[in-house]
Amino acid sequence: MRFLAVLIALACALALFIKLAEDKYLVPFLDKLLFHQAFTPTEKAVLIKKTEETAVNSDGTEYTNLVLRFVTEGGEIKCYVTGRVYRQVCEGMEGMLTHRGTLFKCFDVGSVRIGR
Repeated sequence: MRFLAVLIALACALALFIKLAEDKYLVPFLDKLLFHQAFTPTEKAVLIKKTEETAVNSDGTEYTNLVLRFVTEGGEIKCYVTGRVYRQVCEGMEGMLTHRGTLFKCFDVGSVRIGR
């Protein structure tokens, strides 16, 4: 009889967990934890600056990082991009930025998608 009560309690706990997973509280946490699509936000952004950062490897080799700085409602975002993306954008462009931190995914300007 105790065993049956424990199984019922576990089933109830599992049902509650599944219900929470469907709600808005647990899904964003799991998405951040598992790096799903919801953790790759798309937000309205304006490109404010294009810069090139020069750095040196430990062996003395010099290299250049291409950086785009965007302003969103959440603040300023710095994204590292490829040369192709860097050449396609201009300062002052407005659109929808998709990123994962400093990892640039794409920038939609009107009907044009820049990036992936």
